[in-house]
Order: sequence, then structure tokens, then C-alpha cells
Amino acid sequence: MRAYLLSGPGLGMADDGIPGDHPLLDGVLDSLGIYSLVTFLENGFAVEVRDDELLPENFGSIDAITAFMAAKCA
Repeated sequence: MRAYLLSGPGLGMADDGIPGDHPLLDGVLDSLGIYSLVTFLENGFAVEVRDDELLPENFGSIDAITAFMAAKCA
């Protein structure tokens, strides 16, 4: 997932050792980036991300996304 965040459309982050708790919603992920990320997660993990799950506590950082996906896939 980190590799996707670093190179995905609407993202383009530099790989400078981004910590897992780095805030992604403060100028890193825009609306296109969130849409692309959700599509990537749904296709890659065969899950559905509902609209009511698109919350900062689920998508605010790499750590949050990892925890969210671990719960979805459990």
C-alpha cells in the first residue's frame, strides 16, 4: 500500500521515509487520490468500502488505512 501511495494517481508522494502516522488528508490525498485509493483497496482486497466508512479515522494515515483494512479483511 505504501508503494501505491507513493506513486498512485493524484498522489505522487516522494519516498523520504514517510512515517505510518503521517497525516494524509492535509494536502497529500485529494479527492481523486481518495477515490483511487479506495478503488485500489476494493479491487486488491476484494472488499467494499462503504460511504459511511470514508472517515479521517480510517483514511487519515497509512497506519489508519492498515488498521481499517485489517478489520475489513478479518
